[in-house]
Amino acid sequence: MGLQVIQVGAFGAEDVAVALDGADEGCVYTGTEDGGIHRVSHDGATVEKVADTGGRPLGIEWTPSGRLVVCDARRGLLGVDPWTGGVEELAATVDGAPMQFCNNAAVAGDGTVYFSDSSTVHPIDRWKAEMVEVTGTGRLLRRSPDGVVTVVGDGLDFANGVALAADDAWVVVAETSRRRLTRFWLAGPKAGQRETFADDLPGYPDNISRGSDGL
Repeated sequence: MGLQVIQVGAFGAEDVAVALDGADEGCVYTGTEDGGIHRVSHDGATVEKVADTGGRPLGIEWTPSGRLVVCDARRGLLGVDPWTGGVEELAATVDGAPMQFCNNAAVAGDGTVYFSDSSTVHPIDRWKAEMVEVTGTGRLLRRSPDGVVTVVGDGLDFANGVALAADDAWVVVAETSRRRLTRFWLAGPKAGQRETFADDLPGYPDNISRGSDGL
């Protein structure tokens, strides 16, 4: 399998979401540092800017309704319609305080969104300071289908990538500063517990995704 480099016409492509069905089946969506959301054709020949968040999009995922959910580091959690270009604010505050650094997300089968807020101290422009200071203020958040946002877990060191189990029984978040993955149990006898999923990684984890083997 060869490696193909596709130029999207902007810098800082962070995450990708692949359309698995519909009119855009096989197309890849990504966000760039200028706020753009871009659709890349399945063969890489065509790149189209389909929306603009007005911020800095990072994580990007599909919802069951066929809309994109985007973690915008400057604006919070957004819903994006890839066909109309419409952008909707889904969550910008937690307990009345603005999010500093919305980063990555995973979406459950019922539409619940689990997403990370990397720091309550440093915004994205000061991500290096967060790495050095290790403030331990990162959080894993949950937005339920009715729009309520709650804290699943706090005290995380640069909360970053998020991945859900295939049955939505647990969620894993990457702690970049600690080179660690932490699991939060959502269902079953361990519901409400947290544990180390992987530690002392050989590098600093960023976005994470569930593999074909469920891990």
